[in-house]
Amino acid sequence: MEPISIYLAKLIGLAWLIIGIALVTRPQSF
Repeated sequence: MEPISIYLAKLIGLAWLIIGIALVTRPQSF
């Protein structure tokens, strides 16, 4: 069982990855 901090770091990293892909693929959405 891994620490909460590591889990949160992975979750935040994944969220930023999704946001980055969204910004690249849909530059006109914002």
